[in-house]
Amino acid sequence: MRRFSVFSPLAAAIVTAMAIFLISCGSNGTATDGATTATVTSPHQISGADQQQIVADARTDLNEIAAVGQNPATLTSALTGKALSDMEAEIDGNLAQGKYKKRDFQNIVVKIQDFTAPVAEVAAEFDDSSYYVDARTGAQLGQPRAQHRSYALALQKEGNRWKISMILSPNATTTDRAPSAS
Repeated sequence: MRRFSVFSPLAAAIVTAMAIFLISCGSNGTATDGATTATVTSPHQISGADQQQIVADARTDLNEIAAVGQNPATLTSALTGKALSDMEAEIDGNLAQGKYKKRDFQNIVVKIQDFTAPVAEVAAEFDDSSYYVDARTGAQLGQPRAQHRSYALALQKEGNRWKISMILSPNATTTDRAPSAS
């Protein structure tokens, strides 16, 4: 079963190239989770207002992905390019199996990693308590297990909005625990 990931040889090559670039150039600035304004002193500078917009839009994108359910048409407000086509294919595959994923993302933290116009790379971490639901009856299939996930995401601006265009590296889970009662 394919999770919310788009890791392929092409993505591996992109991640490797970006890692080499980051090591060679490095960012001497401080990333932000939206609570403060960051200063990026790399050769690819971006204003504080743009940084805040990227972080806010990435959080919104993740919340919109979590709200999708059975209707992938709503994804166009949060995703574009390869990320959109891959997510639509995942949803279609799940529906063909008679199920869909009820996504539940909590404690979303987004930090800007790099900016090379027109792409912003962000690190996104969140607790994922998603589970599958029977597409016909709406009955929950199995129990959710909270997993802490982290991803490197590429965002591109469309109009006045930054959308996730590629999932560069899913770093899988760092913890696995039962969801809290909150």
